[in-house]
Amino acid sequence: MGSQRVEIRSTTLDAARKDAAAGGRREIVDIGGHGLVLRVQPSGCVWQVRVQHKGKPYRVTLGPLDLWPLGYAREAAQSVRWHITTDHGVPDAYWMKSMLDRLAWQDRNKGKAAKDPSADPEPHHQVVRAREERVTTWNYLQARTAWGRHLEGEAKVGNLTPETVRNYTSVVGCPAMRELDLTPVARITDVMFDKVVKKLVLEGKRSQANDVVRVGKRMWNWLYEPANREASGVARGVLADVKAPSLGDVKKRQRFPALERLGLVVAAARSGALDPVISAALHLLAWTAQRRLTIARAHVEEFAPWDEREGWGLWRVGHRKAHDDQEIVHTIPLPPSAWTGVFTHLAWLKEHEPTSSWLFPSRREAKAGVPARQGHLDVGTITKSLPTIPGAGMTPHDVRRCFPSTLSKHGHHLTFIGYILDHLSLGSTTTRDENRMTRRYTDDEMLHFKVPVMETWQALLEPAAQAATLLPMAELKAEIIRLRDERRGLDKGKEKARLQYVNAKRYAAGLTLKQRKRVATV
Repeated sequence: MGSQRVEIRSTTLDAARKDAAAGGRREIVDIGGHGLVLRVQPSGCVWQVRVQHKGKPYRVTLGPLDLWPLGYAREAAQSVRWHITTDHGVPDAYWMKSMLDRLAWQDRNKGKAAKDPSADPEPHHQVVRAREERVTTWNYLQARTAWGRHLEGEAKVGNLTPETVRNYTSVVGCPAMRELDLTPVARITDVMFDKVVKKLVLEGKRSQANDVVRVGKRMWNWLYEPANREASGVARGVLADVKAPSLGDVKKRQRFPALERLGLVVAAARSGALDPVISAALHLLAWTAQRRLTIARAHVEEFAPWDEREGWGLWRVGHRKAHDDQEIVHTIPLPPSAWTGVFTHLAWLKEHEPTSSWLFPSRREAKAGVPARQGHLDVGTITKSLPTIPGAGMTPHDVRRCFPSTLSKHGHHLTFIGYILDHLSLGSTTTRDENRMTRRYTDDEMLHFKVPVMETWQALLEPAAQAATLLPMAELKAEIIRLRDERRGLDKGKEKARLQYVNAKRYAAGLTLKQRKRVATV
């Protein structure tokens, strides 16, 4: 719809009526009346008033052009602006009718001698709504910022991981929720919240909508705590009736890939076609079936040879929920095939990353003017790299499903498989919690239960890796790159042009890595 800014006159109104009759659509912004707009559409011409107040836009409809002459519309526009900007809210239909009746009465009696009031009584003044109380409590932006600081404090004492904090703050700060930023959190109702959820579902973001409900309820519970209630102003159970959308039958979407496909992953990790850090991470993932974060955050000091078993190693994982005052270690025995890969990677680290405490250090270059920070491999890199192995077609969670489903078919009880997957509560010797307290009184790492599981796993996975058939090296690298670009939806032509432009710009500014190294050595 087109728009023009003019001082509306009678000729403008005549042209607008003709355009409406012809099916035209446009807006005419009146310079002579602040915020007054004439909206031309096939159904007729309508006066509207646009107002901006406290960062929020309003568009109030006065009525049709045939009912509201230009002079009436301009005067009404001023009154509407006053009504909104003085915190009395948006005028309702009764207010509009009273305004029109009063303007028409004034027009009828303008310049006339006094007469009997009973013949044409003066209409009542339009009723002004009660002034809306000025809210001094947090708006949504302030509330989620305060909750984020609380989560960071919990992470510092070990109650939450930094990854959980990032996840929670990103969920409550997603674009759909940021539309509520300027709304006082005390005035956010379950209906308003549910509208955001329904909007995400309609956009096909059902999983994100589910997260918004789950994390949003956590945040509202925190806002209602006594220490925060005065600042937030929220009432108890505001979101109690909001339901998270169903994700469907998750079990039907689960995949249990054959062992041969995991053998392809091990073979590709050993081939040298991938980056050394990524190769070693995928190799350890295939052999231990641990969570992505556990793999990414592995420390060099956690790995050591097992003196009691030749060729074996031990991975003493710092438990992901461990506290400073309670050391809980999840120990995984690594059979020779797995330990050889770890030992080889440790030797590579000594040569290329001797200062790294991480087993899989971040490989990103430091930006110009910013000190280098050495971190661990991002979990997203593991997620994105695994499906690019030709023929494997696996995700990290597919590996965790392949591990127990394969071993259980070869006679191992799910309880003992769970010791490796770190599924059981504090490493108890049963899938139930009766022995949880007893488990606290022993420092046994339960290796005598875990070793048979890993021996069988080596007897199954190593032959699958040996039998895996890979493409020739050049073709394998090309296919990995192709699958990676396909998953990213990358246009090779546009990406090549973008990189050439970026590199030329960096070279002209003297910011390439070689240029910075040359300057540093001078």
